[in-house]
Amino acid sequence: MCEMSHDWMSHRSETHAFHVSPGCERLPSGVPKLFILFVMTFAVAAVFPTQHALAQLSQSPIDIRLKNVTAELQPLLTFTYSSSTELNVVNTGSPDEESTVRAVVLPGAGKVRLSNKDYFLKQFHFHTPSEHQIQGHETPLGMHLVHQATDNELLVCEVFLQAGSKVVHTELDKIFRDLPANAQEARVVAGFNLNKILPYRRASFRYMGSLTTAPYTEGVRWIVFPDRIRVSDSQLQHFKSLFPNEDSREIQPLNGRKIYFSYR
Repeated sequence: MCEMSHDWMSHRSETHAFHVSPGCERLPSGVPKLFILFVMTFAVAAVFPTQHALAQLSQSPIDIRLKNVTAELQPLLTFTYSSSTELNVVNTGSPDEESTVRAVVLPGAGKVRLSNKDYFLKQFHFHTPSEHQIQGHETPLGMHLVHQATDNELLVCEVFLQAGSKVVHTELDKIFRDLPANAQEARVVAGFNLNKILPYRRASFRYMGSLTTAPYTEGVRWIVFPDRIRVSDSQLQHFKSLFPNEDSREIQPLNGRKIYFSYR
């Protein structure tokens, strides 16, 4: 009987080393060895979906290097957000980059229109530090605004949050002053103005990427705002105290993807 063994370099390795037992090289006539290796590779990907995702070519987040950016006018982004809505704020309690505080919005509370297509705001959540970088630099905190169209296509905006202000961000403070501290703990925030968590200027970097948590699904439309929102040191430290091991995914290779910068 032919046996196959594999050695994992690490839990995040993308390289799989295979050993074929003696006798396996004697394949039936007309069956090329390359075909067998092809089948073996996809069998491993099916058993280990996370490793397969890490081997995909359009993953997020990325380091946005200006040398890779094309400045080109892109379709207008139009945000229609509620100025007073209810949030269900929950501590997800998951490990690693999946641990966060997530604010689920009411249906119809917000949407963004791009290229005559509406993407509806589902939730927003936070990562420390920010997941995307610009020129190798991150901010202490990043916020992801997750939108979904009726055809299930995802559009996610990352807003960088910069600490250092002595004045608290009044809208975010409705969440941060009483963050749910324990896994699966939740609370309701009323009268939240979603417009206050968008940067004043809507210039953005845009590219196609993936979810940054399992299953790392690709085909996600990313909007990354270079302008930052300022929060107080106390607000930042309050969030970081809940996630001392951080909750961001590592930077992924660009793999030749196009990044566009638009002033609107």
